Amino acid sequence: MTTRNSSTDLTDQISPTLALDIAIKEIDQSGHDDERMVLAFNAFDQIIPQLGVFSPLVANLRNEFFDCVYSNQFTVEQIQNKASRKRKRIACIERLSYKVLCERLIDEQQYQLSVFENKMSDVETNLAEKNRDLNQSFEKIQQIENAKQKLMNELSAMRTTLNEKDKLIETLKEECERTRFNCEQEIYNTQLKVKEIIENQATTEALIDELSKYKQGFDQMEEAFMDSSSHRPSGKKDGNQVENQDEPFVQVKNQLMLDIQVAIRLEEQMLTLLNMTTEEYDQILDDEHNKLLKMEEDLSEAQFVKDNINSEQQRYVAAIKEIREEIDIMQRHRRSLEDKLEIVVLKNNEELRNRKATVAFVANEAAQKTGKPSNPLFGLERAFETANRRTDLIEYAPQERILSRFSCKLASSSNGQAWTDFESVSYCDSCADYTYLCPHKFPEDQTIVRVPDGTKYILISRPILKYNESLIR
Repeated sequence: MTTRNSSTDLTDQISPTLALDIAIKEIDQSGHDDERMVLAFNAFDQIIPQLGVFSPLVANLRNEFFDCVYSNQFTVEQIQNKASRKRKRIACIERLSYKVLCERLIDEQQYQLSVFENKMSDVETNLAEKNRDLNQSFEKIQQIENAKQKLMNELSAMRTTLNEKDKLIETLKEECERTRFNCEQEIYNTQLKVKEIIENQATTEALIDELSKYKQGFDQMEEAFMDSSSHRPSGKKDGNQVENQDEPFVQVKNQLMLDIQVAIRLEEQMLTLLNMTTEEYDQILDDEHNKLLKMEEDLSEAQFVKDNINSEQQRYVAAIKEIREEIDIMQRHRRSLEDKLEIVVLKNNEELRNRKATVAFVANEAAQKTGKPSNPLFGLERAFETANRRTDLIEYAPQERILSRFSCKLASSSNGQAWTDFESVSYCDSCADYTYLCPHKFPEDQTIVRVPDGTKYILISRPILKYNESLIR
């Protein structure tokens, strides 16, 4: 609705413009800017009836401006403060302009802002005090936690030490029990052996006496045979003398043939071992490659499989190298035995034997002066120069020097000082010593070793094998 707060009548003035300017300046001097809008709309109300055909248009414009300037909120307080007795026709209720509302809103917000700032200042002060108290509390808590952690570490270390001492005590008790048991078992076994030796002493002495008679007879026969060439008569030889002269040649020839067969058998076993090692390596490679294909996404597992393949390859190369060296030794030994056998066969001819013996003697005498024998079979030719030469002096490498590389004896101990042989250690007649594994009792496929209880150390030794001289004679 339209209100009139000014008594200025522009239509009655000589110069309406000058009258409007004077009214505006009066309002500016009073400091009430909101009355300028009242003056402006009052001027519209006075001018619109004088515009003729433009009156409706300007009236519409005036209403639009009024709606844009004034809000829908009303007030009475401002009119009552400024109204005079001559203006009782003006309604006491007026619509507030948006400018007044904005100023009031700004003033209210400024007041609230100042209140909030004061409150924020108080809150910040309180918060700083609380933070200071909180930091002090945190420092105390941290000190308490550090002290607690230190005590927990000390407690854990003490518990660990206590557990280790308990385990050490248990281990020492078990070791003591095992040592006591092993000692008692060793004493018992020794007593059984002593008892067995005492029981078999009479039988063994009787057997020795009986065998001594045979040995005495064999010694007499050997002495008679060895002395037959120097003490035989110049007359006609009998058949027994001829047979005794040929006997050393036959025995040495048979021994060489037996050694060649054993060397061939060992060579075949090494070749079989070479093939088995290769097949095992191929199978391991296939398994590892299959694992590698399944673990392509897991890089750590794949790298672990590759490391296993490399280690298996290195082990295979080393094993193949050792087996080939053994095969080469076997082949050289077999060829040496074949050469010896050929020479022994050629010695059957007396004339050829004497001629070769003379040549070999000259060559070997020259080689001895230089410090090296010219022939690896040195001494074999001279061994048969005469029929009365002792056959056990034939200087060729015995078969046991090769077989000793594949023999071992196992013993166990709980302290590394007292050693006890394994149960499977037994005496080998061919090796003339106690062995666990040797070529004369080598397992065909595999063997499982039972380790005694309480064993901490295992002694693997290669016995010094003695060859039987009766096999060479």
